[in-house]
Parts: sequence; C-alpha cells; structure tokens
Amino acid sequence: MPIRLFTSGTHNGFSFSNEDIASIAAKTAAESPERIPIVLGHPKNDLPVLGYIPKQAIEMYKEGDKMSLGFERDQADLG
Repeated sequence: MPIRLFTSGTHNGFSFSNEDIASIAAKTAAESPERIPIVLGHPKNDLPVLGYIPKQAIEMYKEGDKMSLGFERDQADLG
C-alpha cells in the first residue's frame, strides 16, 4: 500500500471530495516541478524538507469509499 499524502474528507475544517482528489492529482501531474518536496511544516511553512518525490511517483488510489494520493516508499529520495 502506498504511503498516503492526502485523502478525501475533512481536514482543518475544509472538505475535499473524491473529485477534488482527482483534480489535485491532475494539477500535480500538469503543474508541479519534477521533484516535489516532502515537508513537515505544511501549511504554516514548508520546512523542514525531509526529501523529495518525483511527481511521476504520485498515484491516486482507493481506500474504502475515499480516494487518496500517495507514493511507494522506494520512489522517495529521503535525506
């Protein structure tokens, strides 16, 4: 099972549908840099950077009735 980055549902008072997750995945594929940083401080800041994920490694998958975005551990460059 992939390491989960984000899933549909309510987070910090904001609701995200399965369609929102599909839209985020499409925008990530089209607009993100080739290497996406893995950070702990999001959304307040984007520090510290723990490593990077190639944008091609991010996949959408189903968990029950929810859609999620994630990646396989061996695809990440963790420093």
